[in-house]
Amino acid sequence: MHLSRFYKKPLNAMRFLLAKIKYDFSQNDTVVSSFAFSELDYLVLVKWDGKLGDTEVVSGFLKILKDKLPELNIIVICPKAVKSLYQDYCQIDQVIESPKRPDSKTIRKIITQIGPIGSNGLLVSTEVFCRPRDLQLFYALKPRYIAGFDDRLHSVNINLIKRNPNSHLVQYFSDLLTLGQLTDFDYSYVRFFATTQPEKLSTLFAGEKKYIGLVPYGAAKSKRLSNKVIMQIYDFLIRNTDFTIVPFIMNKEVKARSELLCRIDPRRTVFLPEMTVEELAAATAKLSALISVDTANIHLATACHIPILGFYNDNAPEVIRWSPGPCAHKLSSYLVVNGKNISAINYNDIKESVEAFVRSIL
Repeated sequence: MHLSRFYKKPLNAMRFLLAKIKYDFSQNDTVVSSFAFSELDYLVLVKWDGKLGDTEVVSGFLKILKDKLPELNIIVICPKAVKSLYQDYCQIDQVIESPKRPDSKTIRKIITQIGPIGSNGLLVSTEVFCRPRDLQLFYALKPRYIAGFDDRLHSVNINLIKRNPNSHLVQYFSDLLTLGQLTDFDYSYVRFFATTQPEKLSTLFAGEKKYIGLVPYGAAKSKRLSNKVIMQIYDFLIRNTDFTIVPFIMNKEVKARSELLCRIDPRRTVFLPEMTVEELAAATAKLSALISVDTANIHLATACHIPILGFYNDNAPEVIRWSPGPCAHKLSSYLVVNGKNISAINYNDIKESVEAFVRSIL
């Protein structure tokens, strides 16, 4: 093992401890039992590592606040990749772009952009383990309320995980809305595409066919179905349904596409070209169902109320938090592949779930 890797964990622990000593502070309310969103002037949502799936899940929370309290000043901090989604589809006026790992100089710049939010502010962070950058931001802004997951911090006076242990992220946000005296809301995701469909999708999804999406690759290498398993799922769908199959394998996956192209039925298959996020969301809306190892696609499908079968690694809290969740179509389900990475499973591990799901949507 390289020495830098050996020392990384204790060094990070020391950095956090020093930041906690310097920046953590005690709130007036040790534990908040109630507050009112209607009395707030500011809400700051911090999503340093704001991926597409995160953005989709939190979109319902923001939509409810915008609908019920249009005068509330909502500020979102997120990476460039999802900035336009918050602006264009969640209708957030102030979206501050940040790298995923901002340094102290960038944090200070962000603090200046936000300005003081003081006693009538709420900051929301979904970091399970906060880092020094989080503490620096919390300390500078000093909002009356900080809703978060990290129970090591005195400054987090609304601990969403303690209030709802082992829950989906939607339930954390729904509980926060209720705690803030907002009721009678329908928590549903925002669809990240315009009413007018891109022309290339009209060409790909022509006629009266029914489409089922197959997402075999996640972001991590451990979350990639083998070509053998992909083809076994594909063959089952070909033999037992009249679906046209949409493998979400983009052009950049040159090797995978070339290996599968020679084995698929072109009359029953639609390969997608490279797409923007909006185009990907619009393509997802064309599906009748989705089988996926990637949570971003799962949440895009949830927004369109499409039945989903998801595959997850064996990590119970993360599976529950990022599963299709309470907003999903009633026929949606997920399978936890115990003791294996997605890349290590074989068809027999998932055969029963795949076939039961397909029968349920026919």
